Amino acid sequence: MMQRRLCLLAVGIVLAIHGLIGGGAEAQRRPVQIGALTESWGPTPAIIGLRDGLQALGYREDKDFTIGVRFT
Repeated sequence: MMQRRLCLLAVGIVLAIHGLIGGGAEAQRRPVQIGALTESWGPTPAIIGLRDGLQALGYREDKDFTIGVRFT
């Protein structure tokens, strides 16, 4: 169930980034901010996978998106 939620979250993020970044003239845009809440200190393998997946799609960290990790 948790993996399904992460997958849906990732798909939603990619669609949001694509809608904000894709197409049209190159305008000065702020990076999309992605928030992640974890039970451990620092990025988890799921968050690292999300970052790597977005980079594999051609998005650049700190240019197109940023991931803010907070822990409980």
